[in-house]
Amino acid sequence: MIIDKTGHIDFKEKLHKALRQQSELYSQKSIINCIKQLLSEHRSAVWYLINEDLLEQLSIDTTNRIYISGPQSFRTLNVKGCKVIFTLQRCDFSKDTIPYLQLLDVLLIFRKLSTVKLKEASVKYVEIIRHLSYEEKKLLTKLARKSTPFVRATLAILLYNAGDIKLYIKLAETINPVTFKKYRENLKELDY
Repeated sequence: MIIDKTGHIDFKEKLHKALRQQSELYSQKSIINCIKQLLSEHRSAVWYLINEDLLEQLSIDTTNRIYISGPQSFRTLNVKGCKVIFTLQRCDFSKDTIPYLQLLDVLLIFRKLSTVKLKEASVKYVEIIRHLSYEEKKLLTKLARKSTPFVRATLAILLYNAGDIKLYIKLAETINPVTFKKYRENLKELDY
């Protein structure tokens, strides 16, 4: 067993061991079920799966990819042709904030999308934002403050597209103006 600096058992090692021991893992679904079981058994684990339904709703292809967020970033695990990708989540989270953190985590995946897929996903993301209450949007913006400048810039642009100018300004102010301008130019596909 590997203990990390905080004294927690290293989740990746536990996950890797559990996945190696499962001989019936033939599909992405069975790997996801194994991960879910491990997460439920180890309530001290500070990890969560990025919602597959959300990714599907945004037309992000998740074939052979599973995304997990937590307090550490690791190299990708390859299990029977399926990649388990770990993303760093800087926010403390609870069951109440996980859906909002998943919305932020998805923005990290935006970086890897082609221009066409990025445009399609961003239009759908704006629709999701529009269905949130103002309080939920404020929470999303508050949680985003601990995210990378890329995530903050992307969310700010999407909030602008959703018509939430006040939250756009608040979030844009947390980013260096030169950096924000650079991201705005690189993410021009998001503007519509």
